Amino acid sequence: MANANSVSPDGGRKRNRFPADIVTSKFKELSHAQIENIILEYESGSPSKFRLKYNHGQARKFFILRENGLQVPALSIVTACLKKYFPVEFANVGPGTFRGEERTVKAPLENKGFSVVDSNLSANPPNFECAVKKLDELDELDKKCEAARRVEQKVLRNYLLQGQSNGKCFFCGREFLEVFLHAAHIKKRAKCTDKEKRDLRNIGMLNCVFGCDQLYEHGYISVDANGKVAKSRKLMNETEKRYMKSVVRSTVTVPVGQRQYFAWHLKNKFEK
Repeated sequence: MANANSVSPDGGRKRNRFPADIVTSKFKELSHAQIENIILEYESGSPSKFRLKYNHGQARKFFILRENGLQVPALSIVTACLKKYFPVEFANVGPGTFRGEERTVKAPLENKGFSVVDSNLSANPPNFECAVKKLDELDELDKKCEAARRVEQKVLRNYLLQGQSNGKCFFCGREFLEVFLHAAHIKKRAKCTDKEKRDLRNIGMLNCVFGCDQLYEHGYISVDANGKVAKSRKLMNETEKRYMKSVVRSTVTVPVGQRQYFAWHLKNKFEK
């Protein structure tokens, strides 16, 4: 195993990067489940404590896109995997000895089935013009590529949150941390035209994951042209009915630009 630390000509300590072939070779030995466990460790704790534990550098380029739309720094995960599962070989890995590059970070993770994007496609927080520009950078919004769809979802989410760590649910009006809010398309995304998908000012809304998002997704609530929340009579379970009656508001404010999208949902998705 190559030593990451060597002595410079003037006698000082010099840090070298671990050879990419050694990193990729070892990473191939890991299972998807082992990598997922490290990601879950990162997500369930403090990023700063995670960084101290595994002594890795600050990720700036590549990020793993999660199914919930959140991002995890790829360099952090790769470094932690190497140090946890190969503690002898990578004992000397630390800030400056291992950098996140395409060969050593992006490619190994993608080979294990994870979606990885460049930070240039997912910087926070975007204003309207920046968000539209990011969407334009995607080759085709409609291509059957899960990674591209996730980037699109992240752009919409960032625009709706406007860089804040919390926000309000559209239907219940309660304020939640961002992890409990879903960036939902008012009109079903699969039915949107390319122009509609890019209509960031109007196509999306934030719904909480504690009930409102699923009620809307499955057509049990919708909104009419006057902002009145339509509540389906087909929801039979008493628990869900009580939630819909007591938590979901009766009226909401609907900007003019969103009315056409709610009209589509009311006509095509709402369970009358």
